Amino acid sequence: MRMLIYGTGRLAQQMLHLVTAHFGQRCTVAGFVDDQRRPGEPVTADHRVLGDLDTVARFPATGPRRVCLVPALDPRDQPARGRALARARQFGYQFPIIVHPDACVESRSELGAGVIVQAGVVVSRSVRIGDFCHLESGVIVGAGSVLDENVHLAAGVTVGDRVQIGRDTTVGLHATIAGGMTVDAGTVVAPHVLVASNVAASTRLVPIPSLTRPDAGSAVVFDEVSHA
Repeated sequence: MRMLIYGTGRLAQQMLHLVTAHFGQRCTVAGFVDDQRRPGEPVTADHRVLGDLDTVARFPATGPRRVCLVPALDPRDQPARGRALARARQFGYQFPIIVHPDACVESRSELGAGVIVQAGVVVSRSVRIGDFCHLESGVIVGAGSVLDENVHLAAGVTVGDRVQIGRDTTVGLHATIAGGMTVDAGTVVAPHVLVASNVAASTRLVPIPSLTRPDAGSAVVFDEVSHA
């Protein structure tokens, strides 16, 4: 299987390592796609930017009939990421599911197209994870939870049982979403936040500085700030 990695940042380079180190006998990375950088710019010692999505889709060797696309775009703007991946899907690209050998996905769980599960992740039973979701190292997703399309869970995030997370949501490093909560679409959860009540769509949860001292313990350390 030949692959293009869509993106050139930290996540993209993690994907290069994951694919080459653990699936190199079956998969080959043909190069990187980036809509902002110029073709030919180096990404690693062995790989360069081939072009933007429109360019690579036009060439037979890198078009959707010859390669699949690994979604590794920057998660800082999930709605924009979702739109870019929707365009790639319209071109006809297929998206592999990539699960690190040291991750655990329990029975009756479902993973959508383009889902990436990194090392140390535990996906409990009967979880549904939508297309293009990215679970970084050490994430735990509790039983019966549902992640809609294009959700990014940063390293160390804990999601309790029966949690519903809407599309285009970003959850920061070591944040926790308590069991039974609903986090609506487009939410941004800052690192180290405890979400213990339902969250409306397009909300930004940020730590309250006065509560983020080392002795803050398990305090609920967020307030709600609407997107501009």
